[in-house]
Amino acid sequence: MNGPTSVSGSDEDLSAIRPGVSDRVGGSALMLAGFFTVLLGIQTYVVVRLVAWTVLVVVTMFVVGLCSLYFGFKVTRRRGWAAVAGTASGGLTAMLGVVWLVFSLFNGLLSLLALGVVPLAAAAAGLSATRIAAGRRADAARARLEEAGLEAGY
Repeated sequence: MNGPTSVSGSDEDLSAIRPGVSDRVGGSALMLAGFFTVLLGIQTYVVVRLVAWTVLVVVTMFVVGLCSLYFGFKVTRRRGWAAVAGTASGGLTAMLGVVWLVFSLFNGLLSLLALGVVPLAAAAAGLSATRIAAGRRADAARARLEEAGLEAGY
């Protein structure tokens, strides 16, 4: 008697873990923001004469950019924890981009990457935030499927 209920429950869980278009868009935007942040870090390393605090900024750009790349990839796989972390990473990237953009403009450096990272990271943080609820539902469905003995690897 529990057979049909568990089968339909499994079907619902399987459909809950399947990533949709909005997951791919949100994760891809976060990955693109991370990629551009890493490129901005490389550009800053090459163009700017590095002093102690600018080295910290460049290292932060690399770390935040790589984290955004990773979290964005996981958001495309509908992971709830990644959506939360990606929202934070995108917001941090946008704030770092604003600070760096203002500093670089005041020092005579105009970078199209710095101009592009800020709105892209803000949009990626917003898109990632919209995926939190669906990601958490998918995480719960994955846990139920694993409890039932089905490993859902993606």
